[in-house]
Amino acid sequence: MPMKRSRGSYAAGGTPAVVKEYRAQLAAALKRQGVSLDVFLIANNETDFIVKRRTLFQNVKAIDEGEPPLSAEKKSGRPTKLMDEQWDVVAGAILLEKKKPTCSGL
Repeated sequence: MPMKRSRGSYAAGGTPAVVKEYRAQLAAALKRQGVSLDVFLIANNETDFIVKRRTLFQNVKAIDEGEPPLSAEKKSGRPTKLMDEQWDVVAGAILLEKKKPTCSGL
């Protein structure tokens, strides 16, 4: 029987993009009205769509600078250590490697 994998504990992993944008716009608007982002964060995180403080502040900063709060670029995860061309070299080296005899003589 396969082991059941648990879902990651990412704070906003299941939050729809439209909610993320709305949250950033609302937080920016309330900030202009004198509501601190920390107060907004406390209230927001009592909902099903929690957000990390750093993310909220970055998104509000983007709105304040006239930029979209969400990037179209995918940036998740660790950057690759090798470029595509380097992977091609590795793959070529593996494919060209002569088979070495093993202990069983195969």
